Amino acid sequence: MDNRKNKNKSKEPVTAEIYYWSKFDEDNKLSGGDIRAMYMIPELVKISPNRTVVVRPDDILPNRFIFKHRILSKMLLLSLLPLYVYKKSHSEHYKPALFYCSTCYLRDIFPAAIIKILFRCRIACVSHDTPKQREGYKFYRNSERLSILKSSISTVIGKLQEIMLVFIDIPIGLSEFGMDFFQPSYVRSRAILSANGIPSVIDKPLRIEDKPYDIVYVGRVVTRKNLATLLKALNLAQTGLTLLLITNTDEDSVNSLIKQNLSNSLINVVLKFNASEKEKFQLLQFSKIAVNISYDENFSISTMECASQGTALVLTDQRFFRNIYGECAVYVNPNDFREVYKAIFDLLNNPDRLYRMSELSLSVARNYVYSNLAAREYNGISRHS
Repeated sequence: MDNRKNKNKSKEPVTAEIYYWSKFDEDNKLSGGDIRAMYMIPELVKISPNRTVVVRPDDILPNRFIFKHRILSKMLLLSLLPLYVYKKSHSEHYKPALFYCSTCYLRDIFPAAIIKILFRCRIACVSHDTPKQREGYKFYRNSERLSILKSSISTVIGKLQEIMLVFIDIPIGLSEFGMDFFQPSYVRSRAILSANGIPSVIDKPLRIEDKPYDIVYVGRVVTRKNLATLLKALNLAQTGLTLLLITNTDEDSVNSLIKQNLSNSLINVVLKFNASEKEKFQLLQFSKIAVNISYDENFSISTMECASQGTALVLTDQRFFRNIYGECAVYVNPNDFREVYKAIFDLLNNPDRLYRMSELSLSVARNYVYSNLAAREYNGISRHS
């Protein structure tokens, strides 16, 4: 009798946790959410006491197809992802207890909701959205400068996303500011606070005289990131400066923006498109000041990457930065290019202060290493069992 019981128990499916990295871009064009997933998911897998399964879109569809037909791929995966998880769990004899999504976008919440119904498992989703995005059409037209049609479509998708939030058992916010995206209150009450991070932090900044790049801008070149104001600020420079732009935005768009806003021949612009992770961090070590005067952020992963390599920070004077960096950054009005230039000029002309600000950046970054963030995030998820 006991033998039969043991035999029956051996046939029970094992408990598993599924971590879904919603990756639709090539490795050299990753968004902040993809960069977070690339580092965070392996750390969460290390911590988990259960069986873990990592799933990506290219487990279901060929990469070549995904990169060429991104929108179609996202639509297909609405149904193909639950089917894939169902078939894989049966063939490998496990039962999902947790389905973790690297984003909180509708393309991920919808299939996650189906998986929740199929397996009665918990759903955790990471939100990269900001409260401002709840404005819908106004946000997409004014902040993203999308066309009327694209703004309308994005607004509808955004409203559907808000409705689908009720299916998420564990919403994960990346900043105190970003947590305000979770509405209504019963969705917010389930949310846990995590963060974006960095894989490692250097011990100390390089000497200022060993850094050839005076200013660095990292990230996409879109309207709300406000690169135009930085370029206008540099028109005030009366001595030669080197600006390093690290971006995966297409070259024509970047060059067009530079041509429209920068007329100072004293500014040497160094463009680095589609840098690898290793190359990006090496370039940041040789940069003096990182400038991010974006109008809207959740938790800027590129800014924390800059901090981890010992760059001083000039940031938008808003809660989404002050809550993270406190007194360890210089804050400016993002609409005042003269104020932006003065902040840069004052730092460059005071090497001792510039180096101290570089050290303060490192002190903040040490609190955001992925291995430590993963432990806190996993504990938060576990408490929602």
